[in-house]
Amino acid sequence: MAAQAAHWLRENKVRGSWRLKNLELRLPDDVWSPLISWAVKKNEFDVVHAHTPFWCATAGRRVADALRCPLIYEVRGFWELSAEAEGGHGTRQTNDAPKWQAHEMAAMESADAVITLSETMRAELIARGLPGERVHVVANGVDIGEFTPKGQKNERIVKELGLEGTFVLGYATSVRALEGVATVLRALAKLQKAARPVRFVLLGDGSELPRLKQEADELGIASMVRFLGRVHHAAVADYYSVFDAFVVPRIDAAVCRIVTPLKPLEAMAAGLPLIVSDLPALTEVLDDGRAGVSFLPEDPEDLAAKILLLASDEQRCKLMGHHGRQWVGQNRQWDRLARQTSELYEALLERHHLDRAMEPAS
Repeated sequence: MAAQAAHWLRENKVRGSWRLKNLELRLPDDVWSPLISWAVKKNEFDVVHAHTPFWCATAGRRVADALRCPLIYEVRGFWELSAEAEGGHGTRQTNDAPKWQAHEMAAMESADAVITLSETMRAELIARGLPGERVHVVANGVDIGEFTPKGQKNERIVKELGLEGTFVLGYATSVRALEGVATVLRALAKLQKAARPVRFVLLGDGSELPRLKQEADELGIASMVRFLGRVHHAAVADYYSVFDAFVVPRIDAAVCRIVTPLKPLEAMAAGLPLIVSDLPALTEVLDDGRAGVSFLPEDPEDLAAKILLLASDEQRCKLMGHHGRQWVGQNRQWDRLARQTSELYEALLERHHLDRAMEPAS
């Protein structure tokens, strides 16, 4: 039956829920009913765990009700805020925002517990009206065995990209307007005569990439930038090895103030100091400035000053990178986060079984 659902999704050209044009996704009953029947008869699920967007929670609720087990809804982002930051060209059109937010709130209220990724995101959910005791933080994590300090730069990549003798600023992301990469380009324009040459390497593809390439040409800094496009995940760690610092230049928009990204954690695990926009969702991983520095969002001059600060102090970079890796190891390893999730499952199941035991006999 799972294969039947997958076939329906393919036939309806659904390759990823973020690509849907309609606000709601409803699988037809002739697909859902067999799926639920299969889930009940062939499996012994204790918990149903769904994640954003809301239609996953709608589906999860149906399965959880059929199995008479609890539902957890994991909020990983706020899509209407992403659309707003993208100027209406993102995941959703901004005039759909109230309807979208209402659907998300209904999904959260239908769940037995809600998980989100950071304290800033938890605060946002509470501000929207969700009781604080129902919202639990299980942060993004990273495999510190996969992302490790290399000790020396990958010589092949250094030569291929012409990075010899330079301070290399790196970033890996989906290249959207909200990521603020244009601020990096404008900062580079102020560093063309820096004592130590600065280069910027961008890993990733997206809607903003053509415009950024054009802006680099217009600023006269094309030689300072390496636009590499999409890079296979297995090669990312090798590229990180040639970075001297990792920049996260997100714009000052609501979604960027609230939602914490994953990529800075990978960079920290790789022993890289961070240079991030001074936004709560980003600065919370700096550990009071011990793992990196922040700059005024969308301010090329302040960013240029922070790049120079690190480019001129190799020892500071090393200390920040070392501290960042320690912090990630203590706070963001997957085994620790899995343990948190498991503890939440157990508490939820204990409460669920108690509630079931108190139900009147039918």
